[in-house]
Amino acid sequence: MQNEILNHLQKIADLSVRSRTSVEQYRDANKDMRTIGRELNAAYILEGSVWKLGDQFRLSAQLIDTRTDEHVWAETYDVLYSDTLFVIQTHLAKRIATSLHAILTPHEALRLTLRYTDNINSYDYAIRGTQEMANFWKYSDRKHLDAALDLFTISLKMDPVNIKALVGKGNVCLQKQQPDSTIFYCDRAIELNPTIPDAYHLKAEYYTRREKYDSAIVFYQKTVDLAPNDAMAHNQLGQLYFIRKNDVINGMRHLSKSMELNISSQPYIYFWVGWCFLQVGDYERADHYFKKEVEINLNCRTIGSYSWCLAIRQKHEQAYLFLDSACAEVDCESDCILENWYHSYCNKDYDRAENYLREYREKGYELAIHWKIALADMYIRMGREDEAGSLLEECRILYENSLERWGEIWYNTFNLSAIYAIQGEKEKVLTYLSKAFDIDMDGGGWIGIIDVHSIYQNVWDEPEFKELVKHAKTKRAALRAQIREMEERGEINL
Repeated sequence: MQNEILNHLQKIADLSVRSRTSVEQYRDANKDMRTIGRELNAAYILEGSVWKLGDQFRLSAQLIDTRTDEHVWAETYDVLYSDTLFVIQTHLAKRIATSLHAILTPHEALRLTLRYTDNINSYDYAIRGTQEMANFWKYSDRKHLDAALDLFTISLKMDPVNIKALVGKGNVCLQKQQPDSTIFYCDRAIELNPTIPDAYHLKAEYYTRREKYDSAIVFYQKTVDLAPNDAMAHNQLGQLYFIRKNDVINGMRHLSKSMELNISSQPYIYFWVGWCFLQVGDYERADHYFKKEVEINLNCRTIGSYSWCLAIRQKHEQAYLFLDSACAEVDCESDCILENWYHSYCNKDYDRAENYLREYREKGYELAIHWKIALADMYIRMGREDEAGSLLEECRILYENSLERWGEIWYNTFNLSAIYAIQGEKEKVLTYLSKAFDIDMDGGGWIGIIDVHSIYQNVWDEPEFKELVKHAKTKRAALRAQIREMEERGEINL
């Protein structure tokens, strides 16, 4: 019932509705409404209970103002368990919207009245199937997936056009890697009712898994058009725009909305918001979000992200202290040794770097190929040109082969520019660096240090190199200005 009412409320654009995962943590919490409202940044909370015995059904609901801890209204419904339940769900959504003076458009009002099915028994099995899917995600136990399939199948036998069951069965098929069946059930649901967002969301997930990102964006956008408060769809859209389309602005827009709606997923969203700020060269705000994620969710990934942010800001001494502290709390041995090595190398403390590298190898770890470029540069600084030359040749061959196989993606072109920079082949540096900037003008923050990083020392004074860097930094400054304007207009809240 909680999900169904939330699904109705998510369709109202003038409301900001927290996600189920955000509010679920308060189900049995011993906290007052003021505290919960403050933690959720919510002015109102809908609280209720459901009781069912045979065909008898009671639903109690009360809307509470978290600022005063007072009831705005309270209602109890005693009915037979029948399709009257659907009328109650619609009535509650409209009552809440009216109480909060939310604007309800004619299209939204119509969508609130649309049903998944008119068959209450089919609906009941579909709801139970949905709960089994939630258990599957929670416990990673495929017995819940099989149970969900059985329940959705029974639901569809009772009503073959139950949209909730169709989408649910499509979701089971997606998890069982049955793509044709997934699309069949999605398309059937959309054919029956093109205004219910669930099928579009599932179809977007299908295209994401198949790496058809343009199609995924189309269907996630359709989802948020129909359900403006769908936090997960906003989250996925934000990531797709940022990672796959190199569109920081739309990435920020959707990530900000997701962060507002889904409090429980904020640590994960902090990661992507941090990278967005890193991409546009706002290193202080990137540092802020990476640090917040570290404080809430310390793991190997968060250690690496924050360490890289500190490297870009050339705060190596601070990085040593952070790594000593963080690595004592979690088991990220290889990452911690590697990050310490990189900071020591960047800080020109080559003896210290050599010690970390020795420890890394003695523990059986092998440097990834892109790290070998930095190691080659370090060896040159240490007067070990022969070893550096062998490493650079190994890297060059790998990235040129990768270029042939995968084409001019950022990873290939940028790393080839770094290799040729160390080797002093200025023309090739500029060619590949220009291509890398065309693909991704920043590449995870590199533009902030490229004109001081020792890898590119051989081209620091080249006019074309300076112009490339200047152009990239100008574009980043324009993006920072655009983000500030969006914040001032209230389009995003970061």
